[in-house]
Amino acid sequence: MGHIIKRNKYIIIFSIVFIICFILFQNYKTSLNYRNKDKITVACGNDASGMLFDYIINDKDSNIEFSDIDYIQFLDCCGSQAEFAFISGRVDMAVLCPDAAFQLIYTDTNYYIVDSIVKGSNILVYYNEDYDNNIEPKNIGYMNKRLLQEALLKCKYSNSNYYPMLATALPYALEKKTVDAIFIDIILALKIKNARFKKIDTEESDYYLVASKKLKGTVILNDFIKVYNEAVDDIENDTILSNILISYLDISNSEGEMNIWKTMGVKFSKIKAEL
Repeated sequence: MGHIIKRNKYIIIFSIVFIICFILFQNYKTSLNYRNKDKITVACGNDASGMLFDYIINDKDSNIEFSDIDYIQFLDCCGSQAEFAFISGRVDMAVLCPDAAFQLIYTDTNYYIVDSIVKGSNILVYYNEDYDNNIEPKNIGYMNKRLLQEALLKCKYSNSNYYPMLATALPYALEKKTVDAIFIDIILALKIKNARFKKIDTEESDYYLVASKKLKGTVILNDFIKVYNEAVDDIENDTILSNILISYLDISNSEGEMNIWKTMGVKFSKIKAEL
């Protein structure tokens, strides 16, 4: 019995040492690869921020070479796909909701918040026109793990019930009348047929740009910020916004979507170039 305990003790110690060495090796390899190449990976959700980033990387005319940037989209920045991407070190820069952004920099000090970039993109969606006025929906669905969204809804609709769900499940829950209204990003909302929309007034940011500290002050980050700021100006142009909506939503005409966008007051904020 003593030999078995002693052997198990050595196995545990060896396993711990192996794991530590593996982690150190992976960190060294990631750091070495980063120094040997300029390519970075940018991640974003399939939401309002994702629409702008998709335009920046795939459609915008720019003097900056974007062949050095890999672009991936998350279904949900609070989901397991995003969590795995950050844990594995795949992502150098990302757009995240406040909850995901603050959680990331709390658990991984290799990242920092560059700036807030979007306001007013989360809106209330419903079918019952009674909610256009001051009548509160009884049951409201919102995106899973969004504690700040829940707090905002409780402030605005104190008598309602609140149900966290996956982003992809929210439109279905509304259609099936599992909930009376949903709080969701405007891009996802615009895909819901015959829905009604309401702006929720708040000064809180909906999305933050988060980056690896290895990028802080680098040419590639400042170049990206420059192009991003140009894109913020671009999207203020009705023709460009219309074309972006048509492309991203895969629709033939964006007149109705444009009206909703402007009524909801979605705003992208510029970022100061870093030193």
